[in-house]
Amino acid sequence: VKSWSGTTNNWERQAFYVTAGQRTFKWEYVKDYSLSSGYDCAWVDFIQFPPCSIVTNSSENIINNLTTNNITVFPNPMKEQGFIKIKLNEETTAKITLYNNLGKIVNIILPEIKLLPGNYNINFNTSNYNQGIYYIVLNTNKEAITKKISIIK
Repeated sequence: VKSWSGTTNNWERQAFYVTAGQRTFKWEYVKDYSLSSGYDCAWVDFIQFPPCSIVTNSSENIINNLTTNNITVFPNPMKEQGFIKIKLNEETTAKITLYNNLGKIVNIILPEIKLLPGNYNINFNTSNYNQGIYYIVLNTNKEAITKKISIIK
């Protein structure tokens, strides 16, 4: 169990790793009535769950491995130049976004665009980014796939 208290203007990334299995996640906000200043709210953003399988009661309705598309980033770590390869198995709207390790958008690598099934290669110039950990997210109509990358100088 993790908790935060007080007022802050700084975003921070928190990651909670859990083992496989059925889990219940709970977010609870409790008002501190002893203070009248500051924001009376909290934000939870950019929640990601890994691909999973869904099984229903009907044997005709089994969906396995929801990840139908793929994104590959190489080399990793990157120095000045890298490549993003996406494989789409069906026509979809796609967008690729780069996030820093605090979850803030650093760049939109590929603006939202309708793409046909197939393989796409994107040159990725990293010379304007600081050294560090970043996350490349491919968003499609059905899923979001995240790849962690390191940029070195």
